[in-house]
Amino acid sequence: MVISTEFFLFLVRVFLGVLMIYHGWPKLADLKATSRYFKKLGFKMPSVVGLKVSLLEFAGGVLVILGIFAELIVAAFVFEMLVVVFMKLATKKLFIDYSYNIALIVIGLLIMFLGAGSLTLIPSNTGFLLNWPIVITAACVSRLVVYLNGFSSNSKSKFQSASEG
Repeated sequence: MVISTEFFLFLVRVFLGVLMIYHGWPKLADLKATSRYFKKLGFKMPSVVGLKVSLLEFAGGVLVILGIFAELIVAAFVFEMLVVVFMKLATKKLFIDYSYNIALIVIGLLIMFLGAGSLTLIPSNTGFLLNWPIVITAACVSRLVVYLNGFSSNSKSKFQSASEG
């Protein structure tokens, strides 16, 4: 039995969308707790960051499943996961602590580079986003976000304290 590329991309998109919704709903359901968490992490304007992350994960997950602007939303989600990975690297976390995030990045890159497939409600053509210079720039910017928020490998950071407690 051979699975078509379009059906495979649909399955990958649904899988990633479900994961995004699963992790976004608790953040969206309790924005005060989400804001407190991002404040503990040391983010400036934690309420805004918490709301954006919650909406990206929950509403973005729904849109990814439906195939509406999927590549663009997944690109934003990959950027979010890059920030998380760099935060965990900066605090010298073990690979097991960020391997899930790396897996989500790889799944996201798959959708970004192969597209959402034809089984979508609104086919998109976001090829301008889907190239290596943009991915490398996103990685550099996400590292800069981590640096500017004071996450360093020299001391126990706010991120490390927040994730332990």
